[in-house]
Amino acid sequence: MLVIVLLLVVAVLLLNTSMVQGRLVEEAVGVLKEKLQTEVKVGKFQVRLIGQDVRLEDVEIEDQQHRKMFILKELGVELDLRRLLDREIRITDAKVKGLEAHLYKDSTDTVANYQFFIDAFKKKHKPKVKEEKKDTVKKQKMNIDFDQVKLEDIKLTYNKESASLGGLFIRKDQNDMLVGEVHDLASSWVKKTKKGH
Repeated sequence: MLVIVLLLVVAVLLLNTSMVQGRLVEEAVGVLKEKLQTEVKVGKFQVRLIGQDVRLEDVEIEDQQHRKMFILKELGVELDLRRLLDREIRITDAKVKGLEAHLYKDSTDTVANYQFFIDAFKKKHKPKVKEEKKDTVKKQKMNIDFDQVKLEDIKLTYNKESASLGGLFIRKDQNDMLVGEVHDLASSWVKKTKKGH
């Protein structure tokens, strides 16, 4: 038992080092590049198990025409790791800053530049094979809950239209009700009716 505890302590300490985290990022980027067949960059990934937070910085994903499709400057998430034992992801604080998405679909008969991303993560449906009924344990779903989320400097471009959000802050009040604030919302989207007006 003591050996298992020591191994866990060593694993936690190693995971908190920048060398191990850097190696994990290299491996993850390699897997994503292979799966997406395009350029993927991650500037920094940091996990602090003692501080219970995760940070991701300077992420870029190109589309298959080598245009920057997705850019993320900063993602920070603070978690209550003890809740994982109860099958719950409890996010005490989350922040997304500097998120840009550049999406294109030139015409109705062309494929959107983001379709390859969706296809890469689609579940492959296997043909159903009749099996004998087995006693199986019912899978419990993981619950996700959060205290507050902050979005800053969000930009979306679709073809020639664009939208931006300076800030969005959502938090739970003392009654567990969601309260939100929106700052600097702008859009060039124009909705056309069927008559073209």
